[in-house]
Amino acid sequence: MMDLHDLQIKAINDLLKDIDFKSIPIKESTWPDVGKNNFILSKESAYELGYRQGLMINLVTSSDIGEDGIYLYGQDLSDLKEADSYLRIALVKIRDEELEGEKLFEQIKQIGYSRYRVNPEGFMLKVTGVGDIEKVRLSKEAIRKGISFADVGNLYLKAYQKLPYVEKVRMYFLTADIDFKAFEEISLRTGEITKAIDHITKTVLDDCGSCSVKTICDSVQSMRLLHKKEDKQGFSSE
Repeated sequence: MMDLHDLQIKAINDLLKDIDFKSIPIKESTWPDVGKNNFILSKESAYELGYRQGLMINLVTSSDIGEDGIYLYGQDLSDLKEADSYLRIALVKIRDEELEGEKLFEQIKQIGYSRYRVNPEGFMLKVTGVGDIEKVRLSKEAIRKGISFADVGNLYLKAYQKLPYVEKVRMYFLTADIDFKAFEEISLRTGEITKAIDHITKTVLDDCGSCSVKTICDSVQSMRLLHKKEDKQGFSSE
């Protein structure tokens, strides 16, 4: 059983438990995905999600998270006039037995890259390359046609489910005011864990006490087990 992000998932669930979410039906999205040709000029833009603060958090576990789900807190895309805050959270259950060492790091990266595989028409992802910051530009034409989080959410869900090791996904969209700082702290910690996995699988250490990720390994049981396994298998940085 992998507890990699379980503490972060618990923290997320504690923050979300008192929020009155709207449940979005899971179905085949009929909204077109335009692939890489999804560019929206400023003059074509209706507004931007998260123009002041936008964030995406992917959390991975082998523990039970319940059934697939898509949830919304705040106004839907076609009802918004502006959205200075935007948060998208994905809790992803994977098959633990397939993921070890360098493969684990690659699978987590692929889960993160799922956002680049989703290009709904009139919904342009704006990624700064800094952490998990995520902003979205919406076109006037998409708003006129009635684009919704049901359309976008089901496209995201399908992208995650295409990964063979993904079993369940629970996704949350938040456009209303929230305690954004608390979610940023969880995102930061999640990023530190992912970097630590990469470090462990590419580095041979004679002394754990001198390792830059020791505090993270000590706080996550599966990280300690992974480190021991990599030591036995003789991974090196070469």
